Amino acid sequence: MTPAPPNEDAVQLPLQLVLERMRQVVREELALRTAPPDPLQLLSLDDAAALAGVSKSTLGRWAHRGLLRISGVRRTRRVVRRELEQLLLTVSSHELGARTTDERARDIIQRHVVDGRRL
Repeated sequence: MTPAPPNEDAVQLPLQLVLERMRQVVREELALRTAPPDPLQLLSLDDAAALAGVSKSTLGRWAHRGLLRISGVRRTRRVVRRELEQLLLTVSSHELGARTTDERARDIIQRHVVDGRRL
């Protein structure tokens, strides 16, 4: 005796359930990728420096000048993302201590020239 062919409706229903679940997973993944960052997120100094486009030393200088709050100790020091973004939006690059290309060039020349002679 040969088995009866599977009912087409019986095959279609599980297939539709699988496809709908796949769509749901894809939607969730896309939502995670496009969700705005959590403003209260704590960033490591490496991540904060990358976000601001500066070095970790610069973050430390900003904290020393009272422009940015860094919490934690030693290797667990963190910066609140919202505070860093607010600082970058409201304070000019000059106030943050950024130097122009001319200022950098002048510093390099001064380090290499003493009494009009090149070192």
